[in-house]
Amino acid sequence: MKNLQSGCRLNKHVIVDGKLQAPCPLCYIPIRVIDIYLGVAMNIRELLALARQKSNVKSNRQLSIKLQIAESNLGNYEKGWYIPTDDILCKICKLADNDPKPWLLWARIQREQGEARQHWEKITAAYVKSTTSQVA
Repeated sequence: MKNLQSGCRLNKHVIVDGKLQAPCPLCYIPIRVIDIYLGVAMNIRELLALARQKSNVKSNRQLSIKLQIAESNLGNYEKGWYIPTDDILCKICKLADNDPKPWLLWARIQREQGEARQHWEKITAAYVKSTTSQVA
């Protein structure tokens, strides 16, 4: 089992076998975490860019108004420093014309710790398996 320290704004986290262990909700989240857990070929920054494009807005300020959140919060989501709430994720996905289910699973995993996190990872694996088998 290989342990690596990962950078975090608030403290250090341990990565065990490629999985981020017990992240705090207010820390830097690796940009491609969504790829690791769900195989979705998009990160939160790309989802926000798609939401801007599909809703015909040109700036974060305009997007933050559409989402009814502070512009600084939007910037923090884009940088991967914070996880959007479930309601905000649903709004972003709606603007981006994207399925919110994988994003909500990803966000839930990031918020959980310990045994609950392991169960959510198994639920996510089952979800990915069922959705990929439906496509095939």
